[in-house]
Amino acid sequence: MLYLAALFVSLFIVFFCDEALKKRPYLFYITGSIITIAVITVSQLVTNHTITIESEFVTKYLIGIFSKGAFAGALWSIVMWAGALPTGSALIKKIMPIRGELSIFAAAVTLSHAVTYGIMYIKRFMLNMEHDRPLTSDFIITSLVCIVLMIIMIPLTVISFKAIRKKMNAKTWKKIQRAAYIFYALIYIHIMVLYVPQAKNGNTEKFFSIIVYSIVFIGYAVFKIAKVYIKKNKPQKTGFVYAVCSAAVLLLTTGAGITAYGKAPERKIPEKQPETSAVTTTVSTESPTENNTTVLTSAETTVISSENENNETTAVTSSENTVTSAADTEISEEKSTVQEKKEEDTVTTAAPEQSEKNDTPENNEQNKEENKDENQEENKDENKNESQENKPEENQENNDTPVQEEPQPEPQPEPEYIYNNGTFEGTAFGYAGDIHVTITIENDVITSISASADADADDGDYYFDAEAYVLQQIRDSNSADNIDACSGATFSSEGLINAAKQALASAKK
Repeated sequence: MLYLAALFVSLFIVFFCDEALKKRPYLFYITGSIITIAVITVSQLVTNHTITIESEFVTKYLIGIFSKGAFAGALWSIVMWAGALPTGSALIKKIMPIRGELSIFAAAVTLSHAVTYGIMYIKRFMLNMEHDRPLTSDFIITSLVCIVLMIIMIPLTVISFKAIRKKMNAKTWKKIQRAAYIFYALIYIHIMVLYVPQAKNGNTEKFFSIIVYSIVFIGYAVFKIAKVYIKKNKPQKTGFVYAVCSAAVLLLTTGAGITAYGKAPERKIPEKQPETSAVTTTVSTESPTENNTTVLTSAETTVISSENENNETTAVTSSENTVTSAADTEISEEKSTVQEKKEEDTVTTAAPEQSEKNDTPENNEQNKEENKDENQEENKDENKNESQENKPEENQENNDTPVQEEPQPEPQPEPEYIYNNGTFEGTAFGYAGDIHVTITIENDVITSISASADADADDGDYYFDAEAYVLQQIRDSNSADNIDACSGATFSSEGLINAAKQALASAKK
């Protein structure tokens, strides 16, 4: 946390540089002025993209500790607490001799924060007027508070120089110095206006900062009141008074923490449609195997059924042939019986003649053999004719059975994609500058998304809260529609959403 680091540096100056600050104060004043000019210059060069600083340590700690007002706030805290410490304590004896010089040094360093953010706030105001956008309540409150702070700080700093102080009336000087109480209160209000919305959005670092600032500033107010009470009433047990003050500080700080505490709002991600382009792609890549299996199964069923029909037809044909052959057998038996009777008659009639012509046994046997041969030839001819009559019927029944061809599987359609594969960029106006979003798409699925903003697009803390909140929704929903804005960073959220929509629009086929 920047404030704690700055507080440690400020205490180091008080304990180890107090003699140098008392004897050579102008050396510290010049140093503070040089720091202010350097911070303002570098910040503007970075904002205008003239230079680029890659090191996070340099931007966040070496420059940020001054540009964000952390070091100035730590110096003012020490100057402030010098009036609330118990009279005669070792710490007050260390601070009071250099309190005026320390306040001038603090004012010089404060200008680095006031000018840097003052330029940024003026740009935001002009851009909002140009785009006809309303000013947010936190912007208005912060701007007014900062203006009042500068109005109070400048005269208090001027009368803190010893040369000017000696020329002023002591009572008048003290009356003017009482404006410092308003100055300290406005510093605390300024911090709360900036940090409470972020803490309510789940920013733990800002929540911790609120607790620390509350202990310092609320503690100062309570112990300052206790010091005035002790000075007027002079109670015998001052320890009890300070114990009550400590309990009051703890109670008020807890109340401030409860008021500022909040969790990150739940993301309302739009429900995915049952059939999106991405889902269609997945199904189309997996479905051919299943469809082929189904088609093959139906084809096999068709073949099996056709084979069964052929088998049934063959069985019926064979049964008909069996019946036909049985009938033929009966007919042939009847014919053979009739033929035998005819032979008997012929033999009977021919017997007298033969007996007349050939009465010998040899002639009788020869006649019998000739009759048998003739009967066998007649039976063969009849069987051939009947079998020829049956064959066309069998062939006709076999030809009536249709031959079913195996159906071919239908070809699967190619998956239709909405977006082209690749990386696409979009730019949109944020709170006070352009925001750039880069999206990578593969088969209609957002595989990666990132964003960056111009240096003056928004305060870093607000922008990063919006970036983390909005980009995650876009990636989860695979769309830039129906995305919720981050509370406290509405304009930055809208810039991110509009830039993402532009990138997706450029990716469409």
